[in-house]
Amino acid sequence: MSTVSRCCLACGYLNIALEDKYQEVTVCPKCNGASVDTFKLGKYKQHIKQNKECEHKYRLMDSKTTTMGNRSIHILGSFYCEKCLDTQFRGKIKGEDSSCNL
Repeated sequence: MSTVSRCCLACGYLNIALEDKYQEVTVCPKCNGASVDTFKLGKYKQHIKQNKECEHKYRLMDSKTTTMGNRSIHILGSFYCEKCLDTQFRGKIKGEDSSCNL
């Protein structure tokens, strides 16, 4: 038999139990929520902290301006993130007039 310390994800109840067969997740005896092995939970939190999502900081890579007729200008740009190298393309139309000449 081994001693396993578990923490409930729903209510935070800490339970220390003797087990014959190891299970990573069990039912919490207090609220019927998911009770997880605290060692595995700590490893997961450490992994999340190390591999947190990138807070993108984009820089302009390339831009292109196109004039369509007299009224509209299309501006296109390519951007990349300095940290994770994610790329994005953005476009904008300036000066487009929606009035109708009859």
